[in-house]
Amino acid sequence: MRLVLALLAALAVTPAFAADPAPTATPAERAKIESVVREYLLQHPEVLVEAIQKLEAKDEAERNDQAKSAVASKKAELFADASAPVSGNKAGDVTIVEFFDYNCPYCKTVAPALKKAVEADGKVRLVYKEFPILSPDSEVAAKFALAANLQGKYVPFHDALLARKGKIDEAGAVDVAKSVGLDLTKLKADMAKPEIADAIKKNRTLARELNMRGTPAFVIGDEMVGGAVDLEEFQAKIAEARKKSAS
Repeated sequence: MRLVLALLAALAVTPAFAADPAPTATPAERAKIESVVREYLLQHPEVLVEAIQKLEAKDEAERNDQAKSAVASKKAELFADASAPVSGNKAGDVTIVEFFDYNCPYCKTVAPALKKAVEADGKVRLVYKEFPILSPDSEVAAKFALAANLQGKYVPFHDALLARKGKIDEAGAVDVAKSVGLDLTKLKADMAKPEIADAIKKNRTLARELNMRGTPAFVIGDEMVGGAVDLEEFQAKIAEARKKSAS
């Protein structure tokens, strides 16, 4: 389908042809015209490449506009959810919201760069959105983390869990909880509280409304960014968000 659209776009941007060069042409005449078009494109493939690039640029611009509109409509849920764990500078001038899964390898990969970007800047607020989508174990880990937040140890637990190699299951989460000094009895009792399950459900609904389809996913200022972002890109996005907020 994309190739067909690209061909049509190529014809539209090629001066030698009109969108419908012969609306009343006979089948034989139309076949001849199509043959000429095909030959032209074979001899000038750069026209097709240009058309594809224009289509991709248009698609990306439309996706960006839709994402910004979605973020604007969900500002309160993203940036002002009092129940969401927060780190960094809580009075920062730029907020990053991260949606993640503890069993997502890309979330593990990006964690050091994100942490360094927040700490090095000093004026960034980081909001955590537990978004367990990969397995039932992921949801258990998310409940552990939110229960850890009730003991004021969300960040050390979160960081240690993401740093742990391999699949995260309940046994692994318990090991990490012990390592950061959590009260296991209280932790397991808190995990069963309705507000823990409600927080995860709320995050899933929010992610769906923002059309997030995987992890990690970030909202930085008014922009959504997906995938394993590196330090330089985090810094560039932070600077861009800061510039927009100041203008």
